[in-house]
Amino acid sequence: MNSYVLEYKTSAPFERPDQWCVYVMVEIHEQTAGARARLWSRRFQGTDWMQSPSLEDTRQGPDIELASTDACNVLGLLRTAQVGMVPQEYPAFHPTTHTLKVSSFFSNLTLVWLDELPAQWAGLEELVRTLDGLAARYSTCA
Repeated sequence: MNSYVLEYKTSAPFERPDQWCVYVMVEIHEQTAGARARLWSRRFQGTDWMQSPSLEDTRQGPDIELASTDACNVLGLLRTAQVGMVPQEYPAFHPTTHTLKVSSFFSNLTLVWLDELPAQWAGLEELVRTLDGLAARYSTCA
C-alpha cells in the first residue's frame, strides 16, 4: 500500500494583502480496492503565506474524509501528469505564488510557479484545478 501527501498553496503578494489565498493538504492511502483520503484545508487573507503551516497546525480541526472516487481521481491525475523540468516563461511583477508539494515515503517533489502555470507544466493543470476545487468545497476561513 502506497501513501501520498499533496500540499497546494496560493500566496498573494504584499501589494494585494486582501486577496484570498488557500492552503490544502490531502493524504491518500492506496488500498486493494480503491483509495482512502483525508483532506485539511483553509482559506486565509493577508500575508499568512510567509510560511506554510506545520503538519501539527494543519491537522487541527476536523479532517474531511474524501470519497474513494475523489481519491482515485487525484491519484490518477498525479500518475499521468507529464511535466518539463524547467519552465521557459517568466512572470510579471508582483505575482501570486503557487506551491505544489508531493511526498511519498522518501520521494519528494516541490514545484513553485508565479501567476499562470508554465506551459511545460500544463500536465498538472487538471490536478491543480482539482485540488483547488476540493479546497473551495471544504475550506474553513482562518
